[in-house]
Amino acid sequence: MKTPPSHRLKVLLCFSLFVLSLISAVALSAQTDPYQARRNRLIDKTEKGLIILVNNSGQDYSSTSGENMNFYYLTGIKTINAILLIDGKSGKSTVYKSAGRRAEPEAPTPGLEVKQMEVMSNDLTRLLMTNPAIWIEMNQLKILDQAGAGTSRLETIKNITPLVDGMRPVKDEAEIGLIKKASEIGALGLVEMMKAAEPGMNEKDLDLILDYSFKKLGSTGYSFGTQAASGPNSTSVHYGANNRPTEPGETVVFDIGAEYQNYTTDISRTIPVSGKFTKEQKEIYSVVLNAQKAAIDKMVPGKSINEAYQTVTAELNKGLFSLGLLTDTTQAWQKNFWMQHGWGHHIGLVVHDVSGPYVRGKSDLLVPGMIYTMEPGLYFPADYMEKGFSRLRNVPESEWKAFAAKVEPLFKKYINVGVRIEDDVLITPSGNEVITKGVPKEIVEIEALMKQKSRFN
Repeated sequence: MKTPPSHRLKVLLCFSLFVLSLISAVALSAQTDPYQARRNRLIDKTEKGLIILVNNSGQDYSSTSGENMNFYYLTGIKTINAILLIDGKSGKSTVYKSAGRRAEPEAPTPGLEVKQMEVMSNDLTRLLMTNPAIWIEMNQLKILDQAGAGTSRLETIKNITPLVDGMRPVKDEAEIGLIKKASEIGALGLVEMMKAAEPGMNEKDLDLILDYSFKKLGSTGYSFGTQAASGPNSTSVHYGANNRPTEPGETVVFDIGAEYQNYTTDISRTIPVSGKFTKEQKEIYSVVLNAQKAAIDKMVPGKSINEAYQTVTAELNKGLFSLGLLTDTTQAWQKNFWMQHGWGHHIGLVVHDVSGPYVRGKSDLLVPGMIYTMEPGLYFPADYMEKGFSRLRNVPESEWKAFAAKVEPLFKKYINVGVRIEDDVLITPSGNEVITKGVPKEIVEIEALMKQKSRFN
């Protein structure tokens, strides 16, 4: 019995649609895969030369494993001592790994082939013969010896690092999604910790609550050493011991980062361990919060990040003057007297992520897709005024004594108060988005949250 033509046509049509769907799926996967998209962009920047990267000693390391994060950025592979070759002419990308080492990408990576290290030298020799330009990290030139090239073609060797570094500050869609997830986890962890905090808990207890919450929410844990600094420890910018019992009436400064699929967040919050800020703590907290909000308002496309930083300093000094902790805000040394750290940085694959160059010499220009922290802080260690004059340069002693006579009596009210407030800010086409807004920072919101009970109480 013959199959009717109409049936054969239907079968042929279905088969054709199936093949087309497979082709479309592969094409879509290639278009949407972030690693291939980054490699394609890099190929365009190198005018189709040969690109060589090694995952062991690049220009930018993660805080824990020593990886070359430029390598991971282009491959999604974390295997140490692996080598990436990109043939700019064909667009073909190959990762070479030693036998016994896993090198599977952590996400689908169309166009990326994985081979054993034994064949790398032969492939490199062939590619060097067909590519006039060689793009490589300058501390990896000895790899060329494996192809017998050495530095004999020095005039054709170019530094790849600035090109990759120039791509990383502006995050693509995939990166933004991962950093937002890390920020959500970091914020939720801090909320849980705030509800659990009470006087007498050790800083380590608060640290462990955060770590548990992060992992429960899908994070691999901290992306950098956390800070849980109470009382006098809260006045240390980089305190990390986390091993002191908290006492009633103290503030605790947290500086934390949750890692999610190799991307990080960076959040700081200051809380009253007893659940309510004292009058003096509120005064300092309000100065810091007002400065942070004013600076975030400046973080929009086309503006300079330095304008936001200058806003922080100006607003902090305005508040300090109102509290009597400055006597003359026109004097340069007084403007910087209470300032103990910078106000922000890029975040991404590492907590202090690559910062440029990225916009033709305007290295401080804000561009949609950038994610900066904004983290003003004020700290009042007990010996700050005592050591104040020794930190100054070219300030007459008589001028210092006049300043100290007016300021020191007021300073004593704030001894052992430390406040830092840090959020992660995504620059958008129309302005910005605070992606760590899931954890409160208003005084009334923090005090209300700390009245709630946590699963740990």
